[in-house]
Amino acid sequence: REGTIFIPARRVRVLRDEGIANTHSVGVWNLPRSGTSRRKSTPPSVLPAHRIVNQTKCCSGAKLVILRDATHVDLPGLSPLPAGLQDSSLGFRVGKTLKPVLSVPLPHVRRGGEQQHLRPDSTPPCDVAAAAAAAAA
Repeated sequence: REGTIFIPARRVRVLRDEGIANTHSVGVWNLPRSGTSRRKSTPPSVLPAHRIVNQTKCCSGAKLVILRDATHVDLPGLSPLPAGLQDSSLGFRVGKTLKPVLSVPLPHVRRGGEQQHLRPDSTPPCDVAAAAAAAAA
């Protein structure tokens, strides 16, 4: 559970819909499923195979979704990363969840004709010590 993994940015999206969550199923990926799930708490998912990362209480910044396979299709509840990042890879630290090594710039989203910038969550107290230690190293 140490080290950094690199994922092509074209497979990473910013999570906008707080109703989307990881499932507790076999394997790493949340798979598309219909509304006929045996678990009443598991809503149907129209997303392709994906994993939500940077989502625990000790994470800072936006929750991100890693897609198993790259797609150019607009996906509900997700925003693509800025176009300038699409041909790069993002580094993630491995831990309880994957956390981006560098802050991910958030895309602009159009809502009702207005362009708004998505804002990341504030840094929670448990990350302050880790950030200070990393800066000192």
